[in-house]
Amino acid sequence: VQFEKARADAPGAYPMINREFARYLRKKFPDLRYLDREEDMGIEGLRRAKRSYHPHHMIEKFRAIPANYGNAL
Repeated sequence: VQFEKARADAPGAYPMINREFARYLRKKFPDLRYLDREEDMGIEGLRRAKRSYHPHHMIEKFRAIPANYGNAL
């Protein structure tokens, strides 16, 4: 899921979007096992929302920068 938008003043709008989208995917792709909610970009609210769905697993992402990166510019 790359993008979703709902009215913030409508209680339960985001969970409903997620539930209905998952139902749609399950119907269209019966063998589907996982739904990728993508990364939380380090935003605590997004991370909390993702964890509220009790994911099977979450992948920690890292960034590698060469030690001489600043000198290369």
